Amino acid sequence: MRAYVLPGTHVAAIGETRDCLLFIIGLSVPLSVALILMLRRAYSLAPPLTAAMAGLASAAASATLLNFFHPFDAAATDLAVHAVAVVIVVAAARALGGRTLQNSFAGRVTVPPVGSN
Repeated sequence: MRAYVLPGTHVAAIGETRDCLLFIIGLSVPLSVALILMLRRAYSLAPPLTAAMAGLASAAASATLLNFFHPFDAAATDLAVHAVAVVIVVAAARALGGRTLQNSFAGRVTVPPVGSN
Protein backbone atom coordinates (compact mmCIF):
# COMPACT_ATOMS: atom_id res chain seq x y z
CA MET A 1 0.00 0.00 0.00
CA ARG A 2 2.73 2.44 0.89
CA ALA A 3 6.46 2.22 1.44
CA TYR A 4 6.66 3.91 4.85
CA VAL A 5 5.27 3.20 8.30
CA LEU A 6 4.13 5.92 10.70
CA PRO A 7 6.46 6.51 13.66
CA GLY A 8 5.48 4.59 16.78
CA THR A 9 3.50 1.96 14.89
CA HIS A 10 4.22 -1.25 13.07
CA VAL A 11 2.48 -3.25 10.40
CA ALA A 12 0.31 -5.91 11.99
CA ALA A 13 1.03 -9.54 11.34
CA ILE A 14 -1.92 -11.76 10.49
CA GLY A 15 -1.95 -13.12 14.06
CA GLU A 16 -2.14 -9.63 15.56
CA THR A 17 -5.16 -8.66 13.50
CA ARG A 18 -7.23 -11.26 15.35
CA ASP A 19 -7.76 -8.70 18.11
CA CYS A 20 -9.28 -6.28 15.58
CA LEU A 21 -11.61 -9.00 14.32
CA LEU A 22 -12.73 -9.91 17.83
CA PHE A 23 -13.21 -6.26 18.81
CA ILE A 24 -15.36 -5.40 15.79
CA ILE A 25 -17.49 -8.53 16.08
CA GLY A 26 -17.68 -8.37 19.88
CA LEU A 27 -18.89 -4.78 19.94
CA SER A 28 -21.14 -5.13 16.89
CA VAL A 29 -23.20 -8.00 18.28
CA PRO A 30 -24.79 -6.08 21.19
CA LEU A 31 -25.24 -2.99 19.02
CA SER A 32 -26.93 -5.06 16.29
CA VAL A 33 -29.21 -6.75 18.79
CA ALA A 34 -30.21 -3.37 20.25
CA LEU A 35 -30.90 -1.91 16.80
CA ILE A 36 -32.92 -4.92 15.67
CA LEU A 37 -34.96 -4.90 18.88
CA MET A 38 -35.73 -1.21 18.35
CA LEU A 39 -36.67 -1.82 14.72
CA ARG A 40 -39.21 -4.55 15.65
CA ARG A 41 -41.83 -1.87 16.28
CA ALA A 42 -41.55 -0.56 12.71
CA TYR A 43 -43.23 -2.10 9.70
CA SER A 44 -40.38 -3.03 7.40
CA LEU A 45 -41.11 -3.81 3.77
CA ALA A 46 -37.84 -5.75 3.42
CA PRO A 47 -36.94 -7.21 6.85
CA PRO A 48 -33.69 -8.98 5.83
CA LEU A 49 -32.38 -5.83 4.15
CA THR A 50 -33.36 -3.73 7.17
CA ALA A 51 -31.54 -6.16 9.47
CA ALA A 52 -28.48 -6.07 7.19
CA MET A 53 -28.42 -2.27 7.35
CA ALA A 54 -28.63 -2.45 11.16
CA GLY A 55 -25.65 -4.82 11.10
CA LEU A 56 -23.75 -2.49 8.78
CA ALA A 57 -24.44 0.49 11.04
CA SER A 58 -23.24 -1.36 14.14
CA ALA A 59 -20.13 -2.72 12.37
CA ALA A 60 -19.29 0.77 11.12
CA ALA A 61 -19.67 2.18 14.64
CA SER A 62 -17.42 -0.56 16.02
CA ALA A 63 -14.74 0.00 13.38
CA THR A 64 -14.85 3.73 14.07
CA LEU A 65 -14.42 3.19 17.80
CA LEU A 66 -11.50 0.86 17.08
CA ASN A 67 -9.71 3.69 15.24
CA PHE A 68 -9.32 5.66 18.47
CA PHE A 69 -6.88 3.14 19.96
CA HIS A 70 -5.79 1.03 17.00
CA PRO A 71 -2.10 0.18 17.63
CA PHE A 72 -1.18 -0.84 14.07
CA ASP A 73 -0.41 1.08 10.93
CA ALA A 74 -2.89 0.50 8.12
CA ALA A 75 -1.80 -2.40 5.94
CA ALA A 76 -3.57 -4.61 3.45
CA THR A 77 -3.88 -7.50 5.92
CA ASP A 78 -5.38 -5.27 8.60
CA LEU A 79 -7.86 -3.68 6.21
CA ALA A 80 -8.83 -7.10 4.86
CA VAL A 81 -9.51 -8.39 8.38
CA HIS A 82 -11.65 -5.31 9.10
CA ALA A 83 -13.62 -5.93 5.91
CA VAL A 84 -14.10 -9.60 6.81
CA ALA A 85 -15.38 -8.62 10.27
CA VAL A 86 -17.89 -6.18 8.76
CA VAL A 87 -19.10 -8.79 6.25
CA ILE A 88 -19.53 -11.37 9.04
CA VAL A 89 -21.60 -8.94 11.12
CA VAL A 90 -23.79 -7.88 8.18
CA ALA A 91 -24.38 -11.49 7.08
CA ALA A 92 -25.25 -12.60 10.62
CA ALA A 93 -27.62 -9.67 11.13
CA ARG A 94 -29.35 -10.36 7.81
CA ALA A 95 -29.70 -14.07 8.51
CA LEU A 96 -30.80 -13.84 12.14
CA GLY A 97 -32.47 -10.44 12.28
CA GLY A 98 -34.67 -10.82 9.23
CA ARG A 99 -37.00 -13.25 10.99
CA THR A 100 -37.14 -11.03 14.05
CA LEU A 101 -38.30 -8.08 11.96
CA GLN A 102 -41.17 -9.98 10.32
CA ASN A 103 -44.22 -8.02 11.40
CA SER A 104 -46.92 -10.16 12.98
CA PHE A 105 -49.62 -7.69 11.84
CA ALA A 106 -48.90 -8.34 8.15
CA GLY A 107 -51.15 -11.42 8.07
CA ARG A 108 -54.06 -9.65 9.75
CA VAL A 109 -54.35 -6.71 7.37
CA THR A 110 -57.32 -7.18 5.06
CA VAL A 111 -58.47 -5.06 2.17
CA PRO A 112 -62.22 -4.71 1.75
CA PRO A 113 -63.62 -5.74 -1.63
CA VAL A 114 -64.25 -3.05 -4.21
CA GLY A 115 -67.72 -1.53 -3.93
CA SER A 116 -68.33 -2.47 -0.30
CA ASN A 117 -68.93 0.15 2.36
